[in-house]
Amino acid sequence: YFVYEGDAERFSDFFDRDSLLVRYYKGQTRGSMDYLRKRPDGSLFWVRAIILLLADPYSDNVRLFMMTLDIDKEKREELKLRSQTEHDGMTGLLNRETFVAKVTRILGEEGSANKHALIMLDIDQFKQLNDNYGHQFGDKALHRAASRLKSALRRDDIFGRLGGDEFIILLKDVSYSMDLYSRLENLCSLIGSALEPEVHISGSLGTAAYPEDGVIFEDLYKKADIALYHAKKHGRNQYSVYES
Repeated sequence: YFVYEGDAERFSDFFDRDSLLVRYYKGQTRGSMDYLRKRPDGSLFWVRAIILLLADPYSDNVRLFMMTLDIDKEKREELKLRSQTEHDGMTGLLNRETFVAKVTRILGEEGSANKHALIMLDIDQFKQLNDNYGHQFGDKALHRAASRLKSALRRDDIFGRLGGDEFIILLKDVSYSMDLYSRLENLCSLIGSALEPEVHISGSLGTAAYPEDGVIFEDLYKKADIALYHAKKHGRNQYSVYES
């Protein structure tokens, strides 16, 4: 009851008796884990549990010794610094490097039975927007568009900013169906309404499917980029699906 619900399963797995014995007989007598613990008032703080497994000299038992340390201050600073290196400073989205790493890991871990959609999108004629209204207004457009788009995504979807006015999304566990097309249409409309009534902007999207169009990030990225170019070439303010 003292462990934060989000860490409860991980905590139970770490202190599972059979798992500890397996580790001990493999020679792993030390270990540690960081987890969130509840204070009496319900607030959370980070602690580190450090364990030591030793044979009981008077029996065949294995004894567990544990020490718990309050690491809240340094852990929060560590997480803050990690977040700053993984996220885009303006929009709060994943930066290019982190997005690519996350998606590459997802594609490598999951079999081709899963279906995903990689979406590249950008704001149409963004340079013209900056020239007409100023870079501060352009930054506002990026921030507002990112916020609108993020609100339409699910928790498991991955969303990042490649740089400039270019964004990239991985929709997890979707197939090419009417549901996907309606979601793409919705993403287009969200970009269009991001700055209204001040000014109307629009966005173009290009989409590639996993595993149909590729099973590694580079292939999907290339084909989503081709689809994006097609959408912009044929009038902008629309989405395009990659076709071989």
